[in-house]
Amino acid sequence: MPTSPRRRPGRPRKMPVAEQRAAVLAAAARVFARVGLLAATIEQIAQEGGVTRQAVYELFGDKNALFDAVVAEMGSQMLAAFGTPDAVDQEIDDVTWLRRCNVPVHTYFAQHPEAVALFREAERVRNPAFVAYRARLTEAYTEAVRARLARLGRGPEGRLPDVLVALFLAMSSTLLMMPWEDRPPDSDTLLDLLSEFTIGGLERLLTQRPDVLDRLG
Repeated sequence: MPTSPRRRPGRPRKMPVAEQRAAVLAAAARVFARVGLLAATIEQIAQEGGVTRQAVYELFGDKNALFDAVVAEMGSQMLAAFGTPDAVDQEIDDVTWLRRCNVPVHTYFAQHPEAVALFREAERVRNPAFVAYRARLTEAYTEAVRARLARLGRGPEGRLPDVLVALFLAMSSTLLMMPWEDRPPDSDTLLDLLSEFTIGGLERLLTQRPDVLDRLG
C-alpha cells in the first residue's frame, strides 16, 4: 500500500507581532532588571525573548525606547492592579485603611520580583515613563487621603494630603527597593511598619504639634 510522502520541515512559524512584542517586553524587563540600562544590549534581549535583533529594532527602535516601553507597560499594570483607594470607608480605623490601600503595591512586587530592580533603575535615570507613573499614583493616593481627611474631620486640608502621600510613597518605595540580602522582612511586617509609623506620626502632629501643620499651609 503506497504511503504518502513525509512533509519536509518548513521554516519556523513566524511569531505574530503582538506575541513578539509581549515576548520582547518581558525579556527586556528581566535583562534591564538584571544588568541595568547601560549594560543591557539588544542582542541579550533578543536572545532572552527568542526573537531576532531585527525584530526588536523594528518593534521599538532602540534600547532607550524599549526601556521606556517596558517601564510604561509595568507602570500601567501596577496602576490597574492597585485600583482606586477607597477613601470613604469609615468603618475601619486609619491604620487599617492605609494598610489596605498599600496591600496591592506589595502584592504586585511579590509577584513581579524584577519590578523592584527595574523601577530602581528607572528612578536612577529619571525615566520619563517612570516619572509619569509616579505622578499618576501620587495623584490617586492624594485624592483618597484628602477625601478621607475631609469625611472624618481629621484636621486641615491644605498641603497635608500631598505631603503625607509623598512621605508615605517615598518610605514604601525605599523599603521595597532596599538590598535586604538574604534576610528580607515579609510583606506583613513592612505593611505594619509603614501604616503604624505614618498614622502614628500624623496623630502626634494633629494632637501635639498642630503648629507644624499650620506652618505647612
